[in-house]
Amino acid sequence: MKAHREGSRGQLLRLAKVVGHDRVTEMESLLPNGGGGLFATKTIRASAKTSICQYAGNFVDDAPADRGSYLFQIPDGRFIDGDPLKGFGALSNDPRDDGRVNAQLRWNGEAVMMYATEDIFAGEEIFISYGLEYWLHHIERLPQEERAAVMEEQAAAQKRQEQRVESRARAEPDTWGDSSSEGDSSQRSDIFSDNGNLETNSDSSTEESYTQDEDVVDLTADSAGSESTTPPATAARARPPLL
Repeated sequence: MKAHREGSRGQLLRLAKVVGHDRVTEMESLLPNGGGGLFATKTIRASAKTSICQYAGNFVDDAPADRGSYLFQIPDGRFIDGDPLKGFGALSNDPRDDGRVNAQLRWNGEAVMMYATEDIFAGEEIFISYGLEYWLHHIERLPQEERAAVMEEQAAAQKRQEQRVESRARAEPDTWGDSSSEGDSSQRSDIFSDNGNLETNSDSSTEESYTQDEDVVDLTADSAGSESTTPPATAARARPPLL
């Protein structure tokens, strides 16, 4: 098996002791043309309360028209443009295979954090799903067969949306002329209804710190002078859903 070296960004983030420095780092992704990926350096247990790392970056008010940036929308309407030099979360890749996804991003009221959805063992790559909107805006990066799959996903999502609208219309009572119906919460649209990747963790105060030191991998012995692999322009890069 090919020995993976720690990437330069992972080294910098660990030296800066950003959130997750004691349990993850950057190494060459297992995905073809994946560039740098996020890997566990110790066993990480599935948890809805204990985060793996933060998806950090710059806050922006509006999404650019060309959607060239890697943006993650938060509940107040703003976006976080992920920066792999500010946090480990922006290093995670999307395998385009739900069976390999083992983590997800959630807003905890203060920041976007990454949480394990299943146990992740030392040396394993950490994968998230970017969401349908991301791949619709970066479909040229995918092989032809995967492009077809994305278009099928879009058609299915549109059909689900239409069914929700029809179901809601049938369920609403006749309130013609009834001013009390104004402001009905059932008429609000959920900006995250079609994404399914952003969740709000209202119990952020209970977030715990990792105490286990099991299966720690020594990544420093062979990392001197190593460089992070920069993926080609067509490589699937590590970023969360583009909304």
